[in-house]
Amino acid sequence: IPFQMWSSGFHRITGLMLNGMLYTAGPLAFLATGHSAEILNYIYAMDIPSWFILSVKLFMAWPISYHAFNGIRHLAWDMGKGFENYRKISAAIFLLSFITAFGIIQL
Repeated sequence: IPFQMWSSGFHRITGLMLNGMLYTAGPLAFLATGHSAEILNYIYAMDIPSWFILSVKLFMAWPISYHAFNGIRHLAWDMGKGFENYRKISAAIFLLSFITAFGIIQL
């Protein structure tokens, strides 16, 4: 599979993931208005392993960072820039998105 194809495919997939998170988290946040402390206490009482919580946070943070960085690259491509070294740029975006996502989940 050509590098540009899987990179563009990931961009579309992360866009769909973000859309799904938006349409799921929005109504849930509306329903939880005023009850956030109770919900957090319930989650803490479930005694979920920290590795699982970090994995879920990474699953939610990575699409945001990847889609943002890859969107910038797509804008550069629209201006005709970045085609000569697209493999290095794609790999850098993939790595940078994971580094950024790990930074986000530490918050």
